[in-house]
Amino acid sequence: MFFPFIFHTPRIEIKKQYPKATIKGVAKIETAKGEVFFETDLKTCCRTKEVLSSVEDAIEKKILNVLGPKIFIYFCLMIEIGRTLISDELVEKKFVCDLNACKGACCVHGDSGAPLEDDEAKMLKKIYPSVKPYMTEKGIQAVEKQGEWITDSDGDKVTPLVGGNKECAYTVFEKGMALCGIEKAWKDGKIKFQKPISCHLYPVRITSYKKFDAVNYEVWNICKPACACGEKLEVPVYKFVKTALLRKFGSAWYKKLEAAAKFIETQEEKK
Repeated sequence: MFFPFIFHTPRIEIKKQYPKATIKGVAKIETAKGEVFFETDLKTCCRTKEVLSSVEDAIEKKILNVLGPKIFIYFCLMIEIGRTLISDELVEKKFVCDLNACKGACCVHGDSGAPLEDDEAKMLKKIYPSVKPYMTEKGIQAVEKQGEWITDSDGDKVTPLVGGNKECAYTVFEKGMALCGIEKAWKDGKIKFQKPISCHLYPVRITSYKKFDAVNYEVWNICKPACACGEKLEVPVYKFVKTALLRKFGSAWYKKLEAAAKFIETQEEKK
C-alpha cells in the first residue's frame, strides 16, 4: 500500500508524565473522507518505517477505516489531559489578535457561521431579544429569515450568515472594524453569555471524536497579522486563549496544560 505523506518529526524523543497529563506521539491521517488519529509512542513516532508499517497493518485489519485516493500522514506531539488531546502547536506557535490590522476579518470571512455547541444554540434563542438592539438591520433580517442558528452543509450547528455567505448575522461594525454584537451586549450587562466558545477560543479549534476531543491550532491566512504580533510579543497560543480555555475546560485542566507546556519549552531551550 502506498502512502503519499508529509512528516512533522517530533523534536522531543522522551515520554513525560504529569498527573493525568501525558506528552505522546500521534499520527494524524488525513484522507478524502476525513481524519483519523493513530496513537504511537514517541520513539516509534521517530521511526518512520515502523509507523507506516503499523498504520498499514491497522488499515488491513480494519482497525482504522481509511478511505480515499490520497492519504497524508502527519507526525506530531500531543498533550493528553483526560479525554483531550492537545496539539503541541498551542505551545510552539505565537498568536495575538491585531484588530487594527485584520479589522475583525474572522467575523466576516468563512464558509459558514461560528460553530455552536448544543446548549449555545438554545442560548441564542433565549438571548436574541437582548442582542437584537445591537445588531445591524441586515443581521436582524438574516436571523428573522433563517433563525437564531442554522445547520450547515456538514450537519453542524452554526450562526447564520448575512446573505447566506457574508458576515455572521451577529456581527456589528464600528469604524470599519467587525465586532461581535453578542459580546457587546454581554459587556453592557444585558446578558450573561459572552459569545460562542468557538469564537472565544479562536485560533484554537476543538473536534470531538468518540474517545477524545482534539484541541488544535488552526492556520488561516487572514490571521497573519496576529501571528506576527504574537511573535513580536512572544505570546504562545495557549496563553493568548487562556481565558477561553479556562471557560471551556476549567482551572485544573489548564494547570496541567501549563505544566506540559513548560516541559516542552524547557526542552526547546536546551537545544
